[in-house]
Amino acid sequence: MLDDIRLKQLLQLENPYKYANLFTHVREKKEIKIFQKSIKAKDINDMTFDDVTVIRKKLSKQLITPDDITYVFQKFYPSRLPKRVYLGLRVSKFYPCYNYILNAIRKITEAEKTHWTPHYVDADYKKAGSDNLSKFAEYSIAAEIAEKYGIKPMEVFNWKYSEVFIEISRNVAQSDVMRSYHEIKENKSK
Repeated sequence: MLDDIRLKQLLQLENPYKYANLFTHVREKKEIKIFQKSIKAKDINDMTFDDVTVIRKKLSKQLITPDDITYVFQKFYPSRLPKRVYLGLRVSKFYPCYNYILNAIRKITEAEKTHWTPHYVDADYKKAGSDNLSKFAEYSIAAEIAEKYGIKPMEVFNWKYSEVFIEISRNVAQSDVMRSYHEIKENKSK
């Protein structure tokens, strides 16, 4: 039965990703038991901005490697366990935790879309090629915050993700309010 195989064995199959769909229905689990020790998942909001950035990049790759999986698991389920222990997990233990991780990433991505997307987008700014800046997304976020606090952008990557989220959400909201305010003032003066 597929539940009884280990993650390492699954990853050695010709196309392991076609089997992944069989486990999408598995209820997510925030806790994993390894060697009679329960390890509770770390809250993604308490991870560093850098950790969240790297985890996203690893999970969004076309082909996720065993190193990617163990990196992500070690960040979410912190312990001193070696890589081979994570790869030795039964698929039935791995997927509930993996689904928890994917759901955590999905939730923060949705929250970012809601809170980090300005209500007003300058058409001229878009025409000028603002979409080309998307490849610097995380660095641009760090640079914006760093400028405000007089620190280096790389220092922001060590902040908790939740701190970065709040800071950018506030900046976007403030920008929207200021834009609305200026439009109101402009319309009154006409």
